[in-house]
Amino acid sequence: MLLSSTAALTALENSTYDWRLRLEADPAAARSDIVIVEINDSSLAALEPVFGRWPWPRAVHAAIIDFLTRAHAKVIAYDVLFLEPDSRGAFAIGGGTMTGSSSDAALAASIARAGNVVLLADATYDGLQSGADASALMPASLPGKTWRGRGLDRPALRLPAAPFSERAAAVGHNALVHHERDRGTVRAFEPFLQFGNGLTVPSLGLAAALMATGKSGDDIPRDGTRMLVNYRGPYQRASPKPGEGGLYHTESAFDVLLSEEKAAAGAVPPIDPEVFRDKVVFIGISAAGLHDVVVTPFSNSGSTPGVFLHAAVADDVMSGRYLRRAPAWSTWALTAVLGLGAGLIALSLTVWPALLTTAGGAAIYAVGLVIAFKRGWWVEAATPLTATAIAAFAGVTWNYFVEGRDRRRVTRLFGRYVPKAVFDQLQANPALAKLGGTRREMSVLFSDIRGFTAASEHAAPEAVVAQLNEYFSEMVRVLHAHNGTLDKFVGDMVMGLFGAPVEDPNHAQNAVNAGLAMVKALGDLNAKWKAEGLQPFEIGIGINSGEMIAGNIGSEAIMSYTVIGDAVNLASRLESLNKEFGTRIIISDATRQRLPRSMEMTPLGDVTVKGRAQKVAVFAVTCMALLALAAPAWAQLPGKLGSLAGKAQKAKEAVDSLVFTDEEEQALGKQVSDQLRLRFGVVQDKAVHKYVTLVGTVLAKASSRPALPWKFIVLDTDGVNAYAAPGGFIHITRGALSLLQNESELADMLGHEIAHVTEQHTIKAIRQGNAVKLGAEATRSQVLSAVADKSYQILYEGAYDRGQEIDADKTGVALANKAGYAPAGLSAFLARLDERNKDNPDRNGLFASHPATKERIDKIAKEISSQKLTASALVAARYKASISYKPVPLAAVAVTSDSKLGLSGMTALGGEKKSNSTIASAGARGGVQDRDAKGGPNSAVVTVAVTPTEIADFKKGIVG
Repeated sequence: MLLSSTAALTALENSTYDWRLRLEADPAAARSDIVIVEINDSSLAALEPVFGRWPWPRAVHAAIIDFLTRAHAKVIAYDVLFLEPDSRGAFAIGGGTMTGSSSDAALAASIARAGNVVLLADATYDGLQSGADASALMPASLPGKTWRGRGLDRPALRLPAAPFSERAAAVGHNALVHHERDRGTVRAFEPFLQFGNGLTVPSLGLAAALMATGKSGDDIPRDGTRMLVNYRGPYQRASPKPGEGGLYHTESAFDVLLSEEKAAAGAVPPIDPEVFRDKVVFIGISAAGLHDVVVTPFSNSGSTPGVFLHAAVADDVMSGRYLRRAPAWSTWALTAVLGLGAGLIALSLTVWPALLTTAGGAAIYAVGLVIAFKRGWWVEAATPLTATAIAAFAGVTWNYFVEGRDRRRVTRLFGRYVPKAVFDQLQANPALAKLGGTRREMSVLFSDIRGFTAASEHAAPEAVVAQLNEYFSEMVRVLHAHNGTLDKFVGDMVMGLFGAPVEDPNHAQNAVNAGLAMVKALGDLNAKWKAEGLQPFEIGIGINSGEMIAGNIGSEAIMSYTVIGDAVNLASRLESLNKEFGTRIIISDATRQRLPRSMEMTPLGDVTVKGRAQKVAVFAVTCMALLALAAPAWAQLPGKLGSLAGKAQKAKEAVDSLVFTDEEEQALGKQVSDQLRLRFGVVQDKAVHKYVTLVGTVLAKASSRPALPWKFIVLDTDGVNAYAAPGGFIHITRGALSLLQNESELADMLGHEIAHVTEQHTIKAIRQGNAVKLGAEATRSQVLSAVADKSYQILYEGAYDRGQEIDADKTGVALANKAGYAPAGLSAFLARLDERNKDNPDRNGLFASHPATKERIDKIAKEISSQKLTASALVAARYKASISYKPVPLAAVAVTSDSKLGLSGMTALGGEKKSNSTIASAGARGGVQDRDAKGGPNSAVVTVAVTPTEIADFKKGIVG
């Protein structure tokens, strides 16, 4: 790796290593059986008047060894070189006189008596003594131990003088890893040096540790020939109080010498000999003037004595706490993975997300490095992270320039055609547009001015252009306000896109809302133009939703962003249908299915569209307020026609008044429920009500309006029917319960009725038909009362439209499936009900607005398949244990003597009173007997309560 070989990266890696070492330092873990005897400044000062300047006579060192021997030290390691014989003349010591040679003899004798002394050999110079000369001493350096072929090759080693080396228990070298140093920092050492004869010499600290533990040199892990030093912490000079202040227990050499003098004289020594018992003792120089210091990761000033390094090595070996450097291949692999990953991220994301993601990945890697270090592994940081930074920078730079090009293209293509919010998104991420072409789920709107060509022929060209530009400007504003994109103008036609170039999950609703807003905006423009004496416009709008191909389409010279496909063509055809139906906005069934069920529309039936073999179901968006929002041209003419605009405004206000709060809706539903109870009576059986309430509550809580105070009431009649009153009042007849065969069918049926409530179908039916006629002076309570009466009439007659019934079927089976019930229960019940009505003479005279049984069953099957509704629980046993009613044949059902509905001020149904649908329950019209069945005598409410625990236990029984 060229990257990892640079000096700058090496220095950076060493810095990260030092940081990790300092982070993981644990001074408390330093071994207590290692002691350092420092030849410090105070010792030099104390002995200088007697022996002069350093070096001391060898007899002084002999006395130190003698006291350590007297104290039963385990190993004595001397970090002082005794390379030459002492040549000094006579000097006074201990009341007598010695010479250099006699002083050497005293030291040799002390070494021999101790039997555990490790002396220092000098490996810092080459060629001073050959390996062959040293080989004779090596077998004795560690008795019984020799190592071959495991050390750094060295040509020579300078051994201690023969009288000393011959009597030493071992010899240890002082070589550091020079090429692992920056600013002189020592992070590693050579544990063994190997000579030409194949024998090896350990370092001083290693030799002491091997002697103390009896370990073999083969047990020592290393990185090649080197070994990392796992310092326990920083070196600290001892305090004036002996034994305190350092990482390891530290004593002054002068105090040890004084202790030997006292002990030899039979006096109590200043140092308790127990301090050294069974300890590994290192004697070395810490005096600042003697320059035996090194730089460690804990100190950059070169203030750490070399003897501290040897003690730290011994600590590592004796504790078995080693640091290992991860192999080179791991650095290569990590560099490749991180570099490639950063590059891919930078190329895949925009600038800031790419930088943040890369920084997060680098932070995770850094945490991993610390964890690995804690476990004894030095995994490289600098090279992989530098490669990551370079790759990220290169990727971001490339992306920046590519994005700049793409932004210019986006500006050119979309700057004037999309809303600012969408444009900002595209600027931030041009890839969203997918200019190369993609299939998208979206909606398209076509708007065309009716009769514009004929009208423009009689106007000045300048006026036509000015008026048309004003119209287009307002239409584009409306499109943008509803997250739409202007595709193009074709003559007086406007084409708008919803869901492209940026995806929009609400594209259908936004398209319809835009159409409504365009009609309103045109009304405002028409009012302005009327005042200016200009001709007003009329528009028709067609909207379709589905899969379309969107992309940058055109020639090499001229391209534009647009959409193509059959769904686009259909939207254009729908726009032209407005002339035939006299409507403003026509949408397809595909769009209707994607709209919220609260949006009103009127089915226009199935129509033949040019270019399509099959008929297409189409719907007009229902909005009574459209008359006032954008009054047509004839409504703005003077005279009687102009007064229609005022009537339209009043119609709008009347429709708007049919918007209720939840509390008003519940009050409305209670009035309707009271009438139903009076009409049919209530089954006075708490167990039955409890069971039905539990099933209904499970479904209601999963509906879109779980907070309603749902109530489930069993009506006391043989007629097969069910009714959903606003506000959460669900009614099912005893006759319906008798015809059901399991809990799944009951759940599907109740789910259908719950859907009528959640989607406010009753109120919508009234609003759609403008069924409540009130004077301007009507109070709110009068409105509620009138709506309650009309709601009762709608429920009794089943006057929901075809779309509402199908929607309720779909929602009902989905709710049941969500609870775990088999979604096909409603289909089974409908087929059984159809069989019940087979002898009804009017069974084929169905109201056109209500789907026949087979159609409903087919649509339910399609819904189950398309939505993958797979629940299978029927729960027949629990149903039969709870419901014991037997069905009464349709012909035997007793009906009320007065079949008119003149109850509580209600309007009689008149000619359409007699229903002849084959289906009575779940929101459809039933035969006369089921609808007009005689009710029970008691209308009192049966109050039951279910607790969350009961609901939870009940749900456990819903199993397939």
